[in-house]
Amino acid sequence: MVITEISVQKKNKKRCNVYVDGVFTCALDNFTVLKNGLKAGREITTEELEELSFESEKDKALSYAFDYISKYFKTEKQLKDKLYEKGYMRSVVEYVLGKVKEYGYVSDETYAKAYIENGSKKKGMKLLKYELKGKGVSEKILESFETDDESEEKACFAFAEKFFQKNEPSRENKRKLYQRLYSRGFSYDTISAVLDKFSEDSDEEF
Repeated sequence: MVITEISVQKKNKKRCNVYVDGVFTCALDNFTVLKNGLKAGREITTEELEELSFESEKDKALSYAFDYISKYFKTEKQLKDKLYEKGYMRSVVEYVLGKVKEYGYVSDETYAKAYIENGSKKKGMKLLKYELKGKGVSEKILESFETDDESEEKACFAFAEKFFQKNEPSRENKRKLYQRLYSRGFSYDTISAVLDKFSEDSDEEF
C-alpha cells in the first residue's frame, strides 16, 4: 500500500486526512504525521496505519469521553456508541472504555440505580428495566433490582389521582387510565389495586 495524498482538514487545521491507494483511510493529527515522516509516495502497511491512528487518537478520545460523561452520566454502551459515532476506531474505543471504567467514571450498576430512583416516581419497574436494557444495562444487573410494591403503588396512585382531578371515574375513563398506567410499566395487580380505591366513591366498576 502507498500513501497517495495527505491533506490538511478544512475544519481543523491541526489534523490531516490520509489517503492510501487513492482512498481516504484515516485522519491523523499534524504532530503524528510530522513525527513519523508521512508523505505521499511512502509505502505503509495496514498494521502501521492502525498503530499510528491509535497513538494519534487515544488521548483525544479519552479527553472527549471524560468531557462527555462529566456532562451526561451514561452507560458503557452509550459511551461506546458515541465514540463510534465520532469515528474512533475499535482499538481506541476499547482503550477509552478500559480507562474510564478503571477510574470509576462509568458504572452501569450505579447508572441503573440512579435511573430507577429518579424514574420510579412516574414509571413502573417493568418499564424502567426495559428502558435500561435498551441503554445497554445487562440482565444480571437488572435482576439485582427488585420492585418496591409500596413505592410503585404510591406512584401509580399519584398518577391516577391527577387523572381523576380532570376526569370522571367512569368505566370508560378507567379503561383509558388503565392503558396509560400499563404503558408506564405498572403491573396489572398494582393498577387494579389503585383503581379499586377510586371505585369506593363511585358506582362504576372497573
